[in-house]
Formats: sequence, structure tokens, C-alpha cells
Amino acid sequence: MANLRGGDYNKQIKSAFHKLEAFGVGRHGAKDNKTHSDGLAKKREEFLSSYKSFAESNNFTDKLNQTMTPENINDFLNQRLEGLSLKTQVNYIRGWSSMIQGLNEANITLGVDKSYFDTKVQEIKSLVPAPAIRTDRAIKNVNTVIEKLYEKNYTSGVLAEVQYKLGVRIAEAYKIIQEPSSYIVNNSIEDLRGKGNRLYAPKEISSNLIAKIEAVQNIPHENTYRNHISKVTDGQYTPHSIRFTHALDTFKQGVKDNTPYKQLMETITENLGHSRTSMSQFYLKRA
Repeated sequence: MANLRGGDYNKQIKSAFHKLEAFGVGRHGAKDNKTHSDGLAKKREEFLSSYKSFAESNNFTDKLNQTMTPENINDFLNQRLEGLSLKTQVNYIRGWSSMIQGLNEANITLGVDKSYFDTKVQEIKSLVPAPAIRTDRAIKNVNTVIEKLYEKNYTSGVLAEVQYKLGVRIAEAYKIIQEPSSYIVNNSIEDLRGKGNRLYAPKEISSNLIAKIEAVQNIPHENTYRNHISKVTDGQYTPHSIRFTHALDTFKQGVKDNTPYKQLMETITENLGHSRTSMSQFYLKRA
């Protein structure tokens, strides 16, 4: 292992650039940590210039690379990252990690390695608060909401009722309303495919709802439908909330009917077009 060349820090920074330089070398398939772009060169110039200022303010006399110990790098990062967002801090540390790995690959003696920076990133990530999980996704007064939608826009009311009665996503409700003859067969929804091209099991549908679907003339844009639901619920819910409502109400009715838990979860999973019951359990926990 060797030191950076040069009698002062400016020359040692140039030596570091020379060790890291790989301009003109194809990047595809490369597994090194060399400098392959102008953008990366500017970042690394800032890294080393900032560290040089830190070293000079602390009256270091050793080679720049020799001063890069865990203690010194830690003090430097604490100063340099003060006031920055946690995401920016993580990106900065990862940039340093890549540069240090490049110098290691160039056989430059250093007191820190990738593991130091990995630990530092984890420390910062631990400060990020866990995202709040909303647990009231189901609409408590769904029938009232559907009635209000019918009053506001007939087709939005039909879309909401289709979603609620069948448990389908907004895109699938639109398919049924846009091409009813392709999916409605003798009071049943057939050949309906959902997310991931997954085929739903046949779903029963009432004659009353079929009549409502067939009476649709003008179909609003999805964003318009979303806005209608938002307005009649004071911004509390979205079309997807109706799927949560379907899952929760189906579960409650199943419990009331003494349906065995396994059978009930299989029914809900089938209704929602999920591939696993765990996905449906996820819905219920947040409904």
C-alpha cells in the first residue's frame, strides 16, 4: 500500500484524481470505483477539497490519506452534513464510500473502508421515522357515499357500486362499464382480468346493478371519478378505499354468519383477485 504523492494537500488531491481516473474506459460491466464521468469528478473534487479544508483547520501534518481515520472522518462528516436532510446525508456518505473504495483499489493506504461508511449510513437511516400506517382505509358509511355519488354524477355512482359489490379495482370497474357485453354473462361477471393479468373467478352481479350499468351513457375520466369521491367524502377517501370497504364488510358478514376463518379469507382473497391470503389480511389490518 502507498501514500498519495505530493508535498502539500493540493498536490495530493491531484494524485488522488490520477489514481481514480478512468475517463474513456467503457463503463458497461465495470466493477471498479474509478471516476468515469465529469459529474462524478466534480463530486469527488468537492469531497477532497472539503476534507482538505477540514485537515488544514485541524493542523494535520500527515499525508491526506493517512489522516483519513474513522475518528477524523467521523468529525469531518458531522461538520459537513450538519443541517442537511437525511436523504442528502446518506447520498453524500455513499459518494465518499465509493471514492474510498476506488482509492483502496488503487493501493492507497487508508484508515477507513467501506464497512465504516455502511455503518454510518445505517446510523442515519435509523433516525428516519417510520411512515405512519393509515388504519382507517374503509369507508364507514359507504352506502351514503354511493348515494351522494349518484346525485353528483350517475356514472360515478355506478362505478362506486360496482367496486363495492364486486371488490374490484377502479380500472376493472371501468372495463365492466365500458364493455358490459364482454364481461356480463347471465348475472355473472366472467373473464375479468385484474392486476398482473390475473383472472378473477366468476362473480355474481344483481339484475338491478346490471340495469344500472347498461343505462350508463357518458363515462367520466378516472381523475373525474376520483375527484367526485374526494368531494363527497371531504377528501378522506379514494376509489381504492372502496376495495378496503368491500374486504372489511365481507369479513364482518362472514363472522356474523359463523363462516370458518380459513374459508372466509379464501373468499375475500378470491373477491379481491389476490394471489395470497396474506395480501387480503394486509387489507383487513388497514381497513
